Amino acid sequence: MKSLMILLFCVVTFSLQAQSIDGVWNTRKDNSKVEITQTGDSWIGKLKSSNNKNAKIGRVILKDLKKSGDHWAGKIYVARRNSWYDVKVYPKNNALELKINAGFRGRTIEWTKG
Repeated sequence: MKSLMILLFCVVTFSLQAQSIDGVWNTRKDNSKVEITQTGDSWIGKLKSSNNKNAKIGRVILKDLKKSGDHWAGKIYVARRNSWYDVKVYPKNNALELKINAGFRGRTIEWTKG
């Protein structure tokens, strides 16, 4: 019984770590990298680096991310529109699937780890 409890604990711990969103993510646009960290009870993502000369390093790109079932929900900043939009972030192995809701239009993008 004790072995079963230890095994169950290990499986749960591993699955929670696999679903984490923290770390550095490559947006695949302009070789931009966003670092996601926890701040209090929510998560934020800041632009860490980019090949875009107009990018503002250190700018908050994701904010107010909170766990909601199998995803995180919050806001994403879209520089072209200078606006914040609703986003749902789904961890997928070594990637994040971001579903952006901009009113009647929606868009899905993928960021990769690293």
